[in-house]
Amino acid sequence: MNVLIVKRILVIALVIGLLFLSVKLLNENPSINSKDLITLKANVKEDIKTASGRYAKYGYSFLTDEQQAKFTIENCINFVTDREIVKQIKQGDIVEFMIEKIDEESIDDSEMEIPIFSLKVNGNQIFSTDTYVLGTKKQNIRKIGLFSILILIITLLNIEKIKPVWSWSIIIIYVTIFIILIEKKIL
Repeated sequence: MNVLIVKRILVIALVIGLLFLSVKLLNENPSINSKDLITLKANVKEDIKTASGRYAKYGYSFLTDEQQAKFTIENCINFVTDREIVKQIKQGDIVEFMIEKIDEESIDDSEMEIPIFSLKVNGNQIFSTDTYVLGTKKQNIRKIGLFSILILIITLLNIEKIKPVWSWSIIIIYVTIFIILIEKKIL
């Protein structure tokens, strides 16, 4: 009996934690203040590469002839910019991009990875600060969708322990959310 109580408490705590994260992401309103950004212009040192780290599948980075730091393109750009266009950045391309003013001190540090908030390649706008914010919002919605799927799985695994009315209500809500996210091309 004690095992059932502990298991039920763990499941409820996990669901509450996931719901809390979902609400936090939903209420997060990303914004960029253009006063905090500076524009740099440089030549690309080598072809763009997949960024290292957890989001290597989605993020990219490039080096410039003028600075030592690695400049990274965040994964949220995939929601507003074609990834194939970003992959076409080659050695010798002239890029104009925006970084935060506080990162200006670190542009000559070869260990730094500095995120960029807008990008022009050879005069063609790839993404701007507005599309960056839009991509961040879509990334947050995607995370909510993935959290929702996890909650649905937990619910299905514990369906016999929840009242049928509640379990079916939860299933219908999350299936509806999942379908909406697919329709909006977020998942």
